[in-house]
Amino acid sequence: MSQWVAWGWVVGCLLGGGERRAPTTVTCPEGATLRTTEPAETLDTREGTDTQVLQCLDASGGLVGPQLERYPDEGAVAVEGTWEQGLRHGTWTVWRPDGAFVRQAHYDGGVPTDEWLEVTADGRITGVTFDAGVVVGLRSLPVDTEMPEWDQGIAMPGRRYQGQGS
Repeated sequence: MSQWVAWGWVVGCLLGGGERRAPTTVTCPEGATLRTTEPAETLDTREGTDTQVLQCLDASGGLVGPQLERYPDEGAVAVEGTWEQGLRHGTWTVWRPDGAFVRQAHYDGGVPTDEWLEVTADGRITGVTFDAGVVVGLRSLPVDTEMPEWDQGIAMPGRRYQGQGS
């Protein structure tokens, strides 16, 4: 993702067009079934830690469609992403239990691509650019850059990631 697309994403979050409520479930593609995995259960495809995972399985048991992870005690969104033919595809975003941004990654058929945004230990946002799974660039965004976060079930831009470490 070029820096202009990344900034377009940030601006899109800022101008998001109203409240976006936290999802409570996922809608599976036609023919797929919903699987819910609780935090204590082992699951290799869990992105967060100690999360309840909602995923869709196709008729052969492969992952397809959306994945939603929630922190069970808070009910807050932990992870949102999508599977395509059993591979991570599109944008995957991770948040802390308080709703603060942690990471946003992009995949194309399971291969890291575009610019990934991630909180560093000192609270800065870094952008790591991938081309076909290979790192081709690294940059640091200004400390006051707004990132998507959740607040009382509503997605909005924010800065709570600062100073919290990763």
